[in-house]
Amino acid sequence: GAVADSGKIVPMEPFTVNLSSGIGTSPRYVRMNVSIELEPGAPDAEFNIKLPRVRDTVINLLNSKKATDLNAPDGREQLKEEIKRSVNAFMLQSKLKGVYFTNFAISN
Repeated sequence: GAVADSGKIVPMEPFTVNLSSGIGTSPRYVRMNVSIELEPGAPDAEFNIKLPRVRDTVINLLNSKKATDLNAPDGREQLKEEIKRSVNAFMLQSKLKGVYFTNFAISN
């Protein structure tokens, strides 16, 4: 059933990260909560061990984004895909199936 097809969901500590800003524009930042869904049957031990690297990856991706990127219609979906792809590149077993934003706010 549907429950068997879903993997373990791991909520992460909130992120508050500076976004990329152009010359002469005031710095913007994003605050967000992220939950990670692992592939069905994937153990979470490796994910927990590599959590600092996962957080670093998310922060680096956010640092490279402008507010306009994230406010674009598909901007957040694109970010989720980038997080998934970047993290899966260094996971051997704890592969990500999904990335969910449970809270997402960009400063003005």
